[in-house]
Amino acid sequence: MNLVKYCKQTHVDDVINKGRIFIGTFDKYKKIENKALQDIEEGAAIPAIFDGNSDVLLSEADNDSLLQHSSVKLANGWKLKIPKGMPLWLEKPSFNTFIFCVSQEDTPSKEKAKRLGYESFYRITNPFNFGKAVMWSLMKHINSKHGITGNMGPVNYVPRKIHVVNREQSGPPLKSFSTIDLYTKHEKFEEDKEFRYVFLEFSNPEKTQYSTFETDGFIIENKEISKWVERA
Repeated sequence: MNLVKYCKQTHVDDVINKGRIFIGTFDKYKKIENKALQDIEEGAAIPAIFDGNSDVLLSEADNDSLLQHSSVKLANGWKLKIPKGMPLWLEKPSFNTFIFCVSQEDTPSKEKAKRLGYESFYRITNPFNFGKAVMWSLMKHINSKHGITGNMGPVNYVPRKIHVVNREQSGPPLKSFSTIDLYTKHEKFEEDKEFRYVFLEFSNPEKTQYSTFETDGFIIENKEISKWVERA
């Protein structure tokens, strides 16, 4: 894998010399001012509700609203039309965890850095060891009680992130949250060729549930991180 991190030149110096990086959260990238990076759908998918007797049909023309065009097929067969340009918010997930985004490409360029609002980039020489170093540094930074798990992988680009949820089921809907959602983005970002690290803190001793955070992220620093990066 050829992984690079697009960033400002000062951030290249920080990670090379000190192992210092910023670990953001999904909430950060939902509201970041940089329009090339902002994604209002970042994180868990939006659940669409149905009662088991009806289908939820969703379609969209690409814009900054969640849905510009939508057809909802009701149980009686009628369709509810949402006027063009009217955003339809179904059920907004509140889950928020840590993410570190890089690009997977053979020929990184200053031109792409500029498109993303940056001027430079650095290479990750060992993706697994880099992720491990970041995970342990983050766990120490937040003083995690039950530990952290880290995952990495390429982003899957899709037309729309929607989960259909049956609310007639007893207990929490099984499909309302999936870690797969954390590696999916709208296809309008496909040119970024994103590869990402996602770090989840366990919220119980059994390690079956995850914590959600009220933060945009943290700066962490560990010389171990600098061992697995180099100037491009």
